[in-house]
Amino acid sequence: MLTKLVELGYSDLDKIISVCMKVQADVPVLAKVQNLEDRIRRSAEVLGLVPAKAEDDDE
Repeated sequence: MLTKLVELGYSDLDKIISVCMKVQADVPVLAKVQNLEDRIRRSAEVLGLVPAKAEDDDE
């Protein structure tokens, strides 16, 4: 689904998450998925659809 959204022109991660959350609300099986936003964010990073979030360096 993430790659399809990118193919359709979605490039902003927040927009992609918003669309996925709307789909989750409409698809009963997805409603059972916990932490969907975090999963989408991580999947998009792993797939290279968005840049990986930099780790915070607390000194």
